[in-house]
Amino acid sequence: MHLKRLIAAWFLVFTASLALGQEEERWFKVEILIFENPAYGVESPEVWPAFPQQDTRPSSLRIEAPVVDDVEDDTNNSTFAITELYPPAFAPLGAQSKDLTAIATAMRRTRGFRILYHEAWAQPVPGRNTVVPIRIEAGERFGQQHELQGYLELYVERFLHLRADLQLIRYTQTNNPFRLIDDEDDNGMNISFSGLSLLTEGTDAQRSLTSDEQRFFMATESARLSELRRMRSTELHYLDNPRFGVLAIIHPQPRLDELNEADES
Repeated sequence: MHLKRLIAAWFLVFTASLALGQEEERWFKVEILIFENPAYGVESPEVWPAFPQQDTRPSSLRIEAPVVDDVEDDTNNSTFAITELYPPAFAPLGAQSKDLTAIATAMRRTRGFRILYHEAWAQPVPGRNTVVPIRIEAGERFGQQHELQGYLELYVERFLHLRADLQLIRYTQTNNPFRLIDDEDDNGMNISFSGLSLLTEGTDAQRSLTSDEQRFFMATESARLSELRRMRSTELHYLDNPRFGVLAIIHPQPRLDELNEADES
């Protein structure tokens, strides 16, 4: 009797571990829409730090088209093998695969909203310990830096989770980046610079100083959105910050052979 109970308990643990393993290997289609909120700063009591701070994550990758070559690909996207069962991992999908296009179009037509980033892609979703950060760089470019920077992480820990760590940065142009200045922006507002924060060249970390030819830009404000959200597939999720927001929706990604069979039937 005792042996039967042990076998039954082992079977439950074994089947649960199999289910968890299958969940970790599942593919999902991810769509992210990031936008700036209208009329930000008019009556907002929020005070944001001048200099953006963010840890560098060397193992991160970007959503970009895969490189097709006869030789072995040594780019970031080679972390996951491209198979015939699924679309290329972490590669942007076409407009026909996006579900938030109507919302993005409505925002573009509404005064004050500004679309900063809108992409959809397919990916396998790993466990928390093997998650691969996705590097986000979008919006306007100031020298070598984008106004929207940060990371997204999608992983399974019993349930799907999305972790967002994003910063929307305001820059101003200056002809002399090596002095501490008090200047005015286009609206006549005083901008106080308490100093410079120069980071190592060649890293993905954000800098307070960036240049483009003879133009220099300094970060004057950095609004941060840092949130961990438990996700339900097929449901629209909203991550909020007074200055900008994120809409995210995740669908199970069917295998390509399953899609072909559905089209044939």
